[in-house]
Order: sequence, then C-alpha cells, then structure tokens
Amino acid sequence: MRPRSAFKYIKENKGRSILIIFMFFLTVVQAVAGNFIESMTWYWERAFLYDDRAPMVGAVSSDEEFRDFEAVMKDLTEDSDLIVLRRSSLGYPGLDWKCTMGYEMGSVSYVVDNRDDLQKLFDRMGVECDLTNVGQRSVVMSKALAANRGLKLGDTLDSSVDSNITGKYTFDAMIDDDSFILFYVESNPDNSLRAYVMSDDLEGDALRSRIEDIIGDRNVMMSQSLRKAVTEQFAPFNLIFLASAFLVSIMLSVTVNSVLTGHYLKRLYEFGVYRAIGWTRRNVIGKVFCEIIVMDIIAILLGVAVMLLATFMLDQLVYMPSGQYLPYVSKIGIAGAVLSNILVVVPSMILQGRRMAKTDVTEF
Repeated sequence: MRPRSAFKYIKENKGRSILIIFMFFLTVVQAVAGNFIESMTWYWERAFLYDDRAPMVGAVSSDEEFRDFEAVMKDLTEDSDLIVLRRSSLGYPGLDWKCTMGYEMGSVSYVVDNRDDLQKLFDRMGVECDLTNVGQRSVVMSKALAANRGLKLGDTLDSSVDSNITGKYTFDAMIDDDSFILFYVESNPDNSLRAYVMSDDLEGDALRSRIEDIIGDRNVMMSQSLRKAVTEQFAPFNLIFLASAFLVSIMLSVTVNSVLTGHYLKRLYEFGVYRAIGWTRRNVIGKVFCEIIVMDIIAILLGVAVMLLATFMLDQLVYMPSGQYLPYVSKIGIAGAVLSNILVVVPSMILQGRRMAKTDVTEF
C-alpha cells in the first residue's frame, strides 16, 4: 500500500484508528436524540391534516354572539364551496397517552350529532372506517391510540378510563391509522352552537381564509390552526436539542483533538521524511485530511447502520406494540448530527493538517 494512501496508517494502527472512529461515531448517533424529539410532533401529523380539512367555528357566551353565530351559519351554508356540520358546544376530552419520550401527551377530539355526520366528516378528512356499529354515545379511535391505552372494541369509556370523561361511551369503531384522536357521536340539539366547516376543494390556509372572510367582524370564534399551535409549543425542544448537541460537540472536539494530537506527534519523523523527499505542504495536509475523512466516513456508515438497527428493534419490540413509533430519520436529527460532526471533524482536520505541514526533517 502506497504511503500516500489514507488507508495505510489506519490499517497499520488499528487500535488508535478504532478509538478515533468511535469518537466520530458518537457525533452521528446524536441523531437518535433528534429522532425522539421529532417523534413528538410526528404524532400530531394526522391531527394537523384533519384540522386543516375541518376547522371549527362557534359562539361563546352572549346573546349577541349567538345571533352572530346563526347569521354566520346561514352565510357559510349558502356558500356552494363549503359544507357545514353543526355540533354541540359541550367540551369532549381526548385521551392522555404515553409517547416514546416516556411522558403523557394530550390529544384532540371531535364530536358529531350522528353516524351520517361522522361519515361526512370522515369523507372530507380522507378517513376510511366501518361505522356499522356506531350510534349515539359511540366513540371511534385509531388502532394506535387503542393499543397505547390498552383498549379494544366494545370497551366502555368513562371516568375510570380518563378522569376528564363524563358519562359513558362505547368504543364501537376503529380507524386503521396512527392518529391519536377521539371521535364522539352524541346529539345535543338544544346546544348546537359549534360547527365544522369543510370543503371538497379547499383546506388549510385557503379554507380558513374563506371562513374568515365570511365571518368578517362578527363576534364568532374560529379554532386556531392546530399545526401552528403545536409547532410553536414544541419549537423550544428543537432549540434545546441543538444547543445540547453543540455543547456535547465542543467537549467531544477537544477530546478528539487531544487524541489526534498524540497520534500525529508520534509521526513527526514520518511527515518530516515526506517533506524531505519533495512533498509540498499541500501534499501533507491532503494526506492528513484524507486519513481523517476516511475514518469519519467509516464512523458515519457504522453510525447509520447502528441507528437503523436500534430504531427497528425499539419499534418492533417496544413502541409499535403500544401504538407508538420512533422515526428512522428526522430533519432535526440530521441537523444535530451534521452540526456535531462538522464541529468535531473540521477542526481536527485543520489543526492536525497545519501541524504536520510544519514538519522539517532538519529539526530531527
């Protein structure tokens, strides 16, 4: 193997190289922490979709607001692009459940007057579900939420299941998706002061904008975008993760450079000979860069393989049986790993490359 080859030193000094590769490996596996952070918002993706397709409007308290609400209902119903489903203004709780981080999270709920209205809601949300057994005081939820809470079809939901639930409901239908949402069926005709507004052509900001234009300055509330609310709530977690990754990377960078300095100081004679036989400073720096880059590539490949295997095992054995899921890859995880790897590898390349480029055989 030629002396210029980056693999020569790695092959002949396996023990030292393995230590360095392991330290580079640690920068990559930080992505797992980012995947856990991402999993918290991943749970809400389906809820975001449903909310974008069926925002809610409603009256609050005063007689004036009730009159405004009825006027807005009339205008919304007359808009040929919109579909309006009236519902009770009573509050219906979601179920608390445990996420991959180990703590409990809340969920949202929907309520409709009857099975036909639920079918209309599901048609616009893109949900497929057999509603044959659904009737008054029925509850519909996903397989994921049912598994997380240990519930099965036919179970009764009351205060013994969740202290926020008043009355008794029956779990009568299951959705084959990963949403963590409850759908109640219960009619309250004397209190029909809220409504879901849907469309076959509009959703998200476009749908909300149409509704806002119709409401105008009348005293009728519209639910806040769930996507915006949840994203803002979890944004600090992303910053905390990136700040932690930065601090860990700085400490790891100091350690890696200490180890590399010891390794390369033992090779001063070797690089002095390279300079004596005509290698330029660029040649020496290039060799150092190549050696470190090769070790980093090996660490990245090992890190990715270990992360994928570990995530697969966790999902299959721990999370999926309880309705949870740890993503294999995430934007915040990739950002943390890239940040960490750059902070550790780039300074190492520059410092060691410059040090070895200064060697002079006449000094030995």
